[in-house]
Amino acid sequence: MKTSKVSSVCIGSGTDTRKLLSNAATSSNLVCIVTNDGGTEEQFKEVVSGLKELGKTVMADSLEAHIMYCTRMREEIKEPCLFRFAVTRAEDVPVFVSFFKGKLREFNRLFMLLRCEMNANVFMDACRESVDFTIIDKVALVGVPVCLSEGFRITAKDVLDVSEVITDRPTILDPTIFISQYRKSARFCTECSNRYRCFGLLKGAGYSYFRPSEGSSRYESIYDLVSEIACERKAEHGILSFRPRQAREYPIGMKVLRAMQDCRLKRNFDGENFFYVWDFEESCYFNRPMEEREIFTEDPRGLMGMNWQFIGKGIKELEWKQKCDLLLPNHGFNTTVKIKFDSTWTPDQQKALDDLTFSTIIRVVKEHGGEGHIEQIGNDLLYDGRKFAGKEWMFIQNVGYIENTVVTCEYEPEREWFEKLYHHPAEKKITGITDELPSVTKALLMREIANAVASLVE
Repeated sequence: MKTSKVSSVCIGSGTDTRKLLSNAATSSNLVCIVTNDGGTEEQFKEVVSGLKELGKTVMADSLEAHIMYCTRMREEIKEPCLFRFAVTRAEDVPVFVSFFKGKLREFNRLFMLLRCEMNANVFMDACRESVDFTIIDKVALVGVPVCLSEGFRITAKDVLDVSEVITDRPTILDPTIFISQYRKSARFCTECSNRYRCFGLLKGAGYSYFRPSEGSSRYESIYDLVSEIACERKAEHGILSFRPRQAREYPIGMKVLRAMQDCRLKRNFDGENFFYVWDFEESCYFNRPMEEREIFTEDPRGLMGMNWQFIGKGIKELEWKQKCDLLLPNHGFNTTVKIKFDSTWTPDQQKALDDLTFSTIIRVVKEHGGEGHIEQIGNDLLYDGRKFAGKEWMFIQNVGYIENTVVTCEYEPEREWFEKLYHHPAEKKITGITDELPSVTKALLMREIANAVASLVE
């Protein structure tokens, strides 16, 4: 846990905002989360503005806050943003998840907390059904036992690990008086005989000593979780779900594709840095037209076509590559990377970035029994001599790096579309890595690459 130096600032009916801000000024905490429980809109804005003037990082359900902290579904948001939804019915989980995934099409620095206020087993079943691998790192569950929560990020608190509660009272309050939520959660465990596995909810020391992220606990501090979206990063990253036929509904994806095309053509690394793993929800052809076209158009072979202008235009010995279209498979994934190196990128980190995608895939394949079968030849990965991944990339040390990698996980469901590609004499036979090693799934590889990226750039 990095810190719990967070204040909860509470506005209620009749709050004296002057006294409240005066109390906040005496606090050494730099992060304040503002909740409005009966105060007026004018009071709310006054407190948000006043805390910012005091040099605090403000989290509130307000566009004026440094970090938006929303407890309801609202269309108007900005990033960074933390959504916190209380779940009282299982059918609410897919609604919240769908809303959140929609926002992730427009913004990257978002996080969601789902707080259990119902039967924990039913809640977990609903989460397993709705929270898929593309967003699981951006979601944390609140108030559920460790023993039920395998595979999920979980936290035991419902506020940012606050160390104090600030109101307009003469003294700042100790947050341990607000413990009712832990008692609610503990109801689900009263018949449990495996209390040795419990890391908080039923600790014999009592609720006032309840702390996540200690010892062998898998509970994470909410402050740590939120810091992932609040901090400045070397690169935006994550898993992007994308549907080419609705491309305009995915602003982040379209922005990334345009930035990547511009960098490829102009060799200009300026602008946002990013490393995205793409989960195409429908297969798509990748074409290299000589002239600029709309990024997505209908392809006569029955899929959408993604069109990036051929970067070898005018180079006669490369003209044959213009014909070499690709398939961006639904039963596979691809990466899109553009990084401009600055002084924070050491030579070792730059080299690690250059190797990251293929080295991660090779590691996972070997861990699942592929030792002696997988090999890298140039910009291709082969399994028993058959190609399942290829990349085009450019690495200029101390300047920048771009990459596009395509990985096929299952070949048979895509056979019809592969057979319609241009076939040149020297091409390699195609396979899917999941066809060769069933335990090496699309979800596993995407998660491992996304985790490796996060470790490198954060």
